Amino acid sequence: MRDACKRYIPLVPPFHKAPAEFSPAEARAYFDWYLSHLDGRCEYLKEFVYQTSDLAEGTLDCTLESLRPLWAWFLPRARVVWRREARLLRDVLRAGALEPKFARDIFKPWRRALSTKTEYLIRDIGMYVGKTFVAQYPQRLSWTYRSAPQSDIFVNTPLLTGFVQTEDMRGNALPQPFHPQFEPIHMTGVQAVKILHGRQANEDLYRICLLWSGWIPGDGDRGQPRA
Repeated sequence: MRDACKRYIPLVPPFHKAPAEFSPAEARAYFDWYLSHLDGRCEYLKEFVYQTSDLAEGTLDCTLESLRPLWAWFLPRARVVWRREARLLRDVLRAGALEPKFARDIFKPWRRALSTKTEYLIRDIGMYVGKTFVAQYPQRLSWTYRSAPQSDIFVNTPLLTGFVQTEDMRGNALPQPFHPQFEPIHMTGVQAVKILHGRQANEDLYRICLLWSGWIPGDGDRGQPRA
């Protein structure tokens, strides 16, 4: 099952540096590159899923419901690898430079990570999530990016805008509407990281996107989460 993903051809970004390091021209070029590859990568992902599963063609139809079978396909194919720090821990223990208990405590949070191939899958699934949102709410959501402040975690990264939050997660009214922007690859990655802790579930991606869909204003509402 996992070996099939070795055939997955990744999409390689045109710039080999972090978005925060982009010049204004590079930020615009990256945004245009991203959107120009969006449809193609989603189609490639869908065809690959159909070829490596029993899902019927048409299952991945860019609806929120399609995120359930897509994530159920992804989870058993995700791979976890030992990080470079884990090898360092091994060397430290062999050298006797630290007491084993202290060495393990220091390096424990960094022992495992998702493989590079898995990260490529996450990127394409994230692009599918973004395409799904825009396909379902074409009059409400749109792609954008922001170039400032440089300290922003999502600076120069394609984002979805159009969400409006008027209540906090406990249902209390906010003093004024909040307009969060959605980075689909990051949000997909947040769900994938649960694999490292053994807390993943087939519903994770669907649930987080359903939550965000509740912040898409409809006719006559004010952006409260919908059931």
